[in-house]
Amino acid sequence: MTSIMFATAQFDNDIRSARSRSGMTATTAKGGWNYHAPTGFKIARRSDGLPVLEISSPDASRLSTLLKTYASGASSLTATIAGFKAMGFDRGKANRIFHEPIYGGIIRTRLSNSDILAAFPGYVTPQTWYKLEARYADDKRKPRRDKPSNAGFHLSLITCSVCGSRLKGSNARSKNGCLYPYYRCPNGHANIKASDLINATEEAIATLATISQKLATAIEVATNYLLKKGNDLKRVGLVQWKTM
Repeated sequence: MTSIMFATAQFDNDIRSARSRSGMTATTAKGGWNYHAPTGFKIARRSDGLPVLEISSPDASRLSTLLKTYASGASSLTATIAGFKAMGFDRGKANRIFHEPIYGGIIRTRLSNSDILAAFPGYVTPQTWYKLEARYADDKRKPRRDKPSNAGFHLSLITCSVCGSRLKGSNARSKNGCLYPYYRCPNGHANIKASDLINATEEAIATLATISQKLATAIEVATNYLLKKGNDLKRVGLVQWKTM
């Protein structure tokens, strides 16, 4: 009876989940919005009941200008983020804007395999947003000038012990503006300070040097033994020694 009750409850949950997903897919296909309102928007409904978003930011024109200026290439990424912060966005929200196509009137979710034009206007046009995304991708691919150095060793030799990926250098900035270099695994398995990584590497190199010295000593002892043994055999006439 308990198994039947649990199975019935699970079946009911599956039916509810399927209905919810079907309804959300239908709403998305019409250009409606199914989720929480991002910063600068508010939830509203059209006369036919379709849930949509409305621009609610008091600085809507300023935000729109920042996005258009960055998309056109007239402003840098740093200056654009600084403009978002001046409007009251914290650091997380300022960076998240570039990952929210809804600001360009585009709905991009896992419910559809392609972008869907929203049934409501965004802060910029979809064409402007696609230009902005392309420029943002180029800016993120550019190396940062303040990345930590490789500390005298080739960074490609240092890999994550979990997934084997090469570590990447980056920086964390404190509240007073100081940079703290660190290295991280791109898959999130490791996050280590540059100083700690340098110390660990120096210890590993020292260990290898010790092993190398011991190996050289063993080779020298073995060579001397073979030379002595060869000379002894030569004296008794058992071998004919040749100088290499």
